[in-house]
Amino acid sequence: MEEHNGSKQLLQLVEKYRSNHLGRKQNELNRFQNMTSLEQVIEEIFIDKRGNQYDHQRQGEATRERAIATLLSISDDIQRCQSFDELFNLIQIQVQERVENVGEMFTYDAALRIGAFLGFLPETVYLIRGARKGATALGLTNSLGFLRVENFPYELQSLQPHEIHHFLCVFFKKLSM
Repeated sequence: MEEHNGSKQLLQLVEKYRSNHLGRKQNELNRFQNMTSLEQVIEEIFIDKRGNQYDHQRQGEATRERAIATLLSISDDIQRCQSFDELFNLIQIQVQERVENVGEMFTYDAALRIGAFLGFLPETVYLIRGARKGATALGLTNSLGFLRVENFPYELQSLQPHEIHHFLCVFFKKLSM
């Protein structure tokens, strides 16, 4: 993002995010938070409230079935997780490494939805795919794959870490202009 547009443009994008995207993302997390069991969360991990596949989870049916079966097989380990980071790492090791065509976006989305059910969300901003591109456009990088909220411009700091992640995914192209 060019310096002369900087703060004003970023503030406008944050407002646009709040009015056009934040409610939908919160509704998604509320849906998973209010499910009756971890098994239900896992079985519906790829499916939105209308019964459609989430955009990020367009893997083939066999891949989806293997990912769900793997998550179900580690459900006891999932329930022992105490933080989003621990949950993310577990899913990354157990699913992403065992199921072909399941990448970092699935790992993050699955951890976010399961974490909402378990009562914890990210405490840092994970830099995955679009979020990484958005952070780079803001001049932010981190080889660890995440940043603290304080590392982001002031205009973004009123958002929660998972909201900043989503904001960066939604607006990475505009931030690059």
